[in-house]
Amino acid sequence: MTPTKQQLLDEITQALAHDIITPDDLQQFILTPVAQETAPQTAVPVTTPARHKTSLSAVEILFYIAGLILFAALVSIIVQSWEDGSFIEHFLLSGGAGMALWLIAYVLYRQPSSTILSGLTNSVLLTGSLSLLLGGFVILDEVVPHDGNTPFVALGVVLLCVGLLHLAYDRLVKNSIVLLLGILYTVAALPTMFFGILRDLDAPVGAWSSVIILGSIVLAATTRVMSAMDPNRPGLKQAFDSLAAFIALAAMYVASFGDGGAIWLIILIGSIIGLFYLSIVRRERPLLGSASVFLVIAIITIAFRYFSSFGVSFCLIIAAAGLLGTAAIAATINKKYFSSPQ
Repeated sequence: MTPTKQQLLDEITQALAHDIITPDDLQQFILTPVAQETAPQTAVPVTTPARHKTSLSAVEILFYIAGLILFAALVSIIVQSWEDGSFIEHFLLSGGAGMALWLIAYVLYRQPSSTILSGLTNSVLLTGSLSLLLGGFVILDEVVPHDGNTPFVALGVVLLCVGLLHLAYDRLVKNSIVLLLGILYTVAALPTMFFGILRDLDAPVGAWSSVIILGSIVLAATTRVMSAMDPNRPGLKQAFDSLAAFIALAAMYVASFGDGGAIWLIILIGSIIGLFYLSIVRRERPLLGSASVFLVIAIITIAFRYFSSFGVSFCLIIAAAGLLGTAAIAATINKKYFSSPQ
């Protein structure tokens, strides 16, 4: 039976009278819970996972657009003076302007950082990078005779040299746009050189597509190697994944119009399913978008290529059903794996 309040007080009074407990013991017993309740709580720091910036802001996009417009102006001047101008003039307007812009960008890079200065530096770097590539094309046109045919091997050498120049310059400015363009140019050099061999062998379209697919795989792998070599570039690892996936799927689709078209369509559909899986595992919407687009294209192609004998209406019904099914799949994946919890 639980004792009453009066009984507890009587027992405490008797304990004090017989020196079983002292007033100090009673005071300590009473004050201890109060001290525990009023004691300041130690705040435990909560750490949130670091989120690296992976997208461009509207201001950065405007600066890049300004850089592209400036490059378009240089191209326009070169085109207008192509017949009357000399090789030296064309190179100064392209490669010379690119080197000058890179020098300006390096000077800006050495200044105290600010939002406007950073955007201006990126704009100048982009224009300079494209101008240097254009200068390489100007040299190629002047030095290598091509007789109307694209000199793929020489073009690959130009891409390789310009790409390596970008990678070396990135050591000075540590800029993502320079590094990414350097990787893109360098990797693109290999399949470009192979194109020259394939043209001489009169290779089928499937061989050309295979080289492009191999190049896209190398492109995605190169960013991972570079990211491992420089962990301070968090957004570098998957920078070209979406582009590589799009290029590879496009190459497979083009190959489906050549010899062994049915096999290439099967490979295309299998790759699309794989991209759906990767988009879920890695939570990447661009991969989901590329897979959805090419699934629709593949379904429409299959409908009109293999069911045309049933009439256009039947093909359109199949295409519409495929489009609706693809939209449903993409919407389900997006809602289940990409939508933020409310």
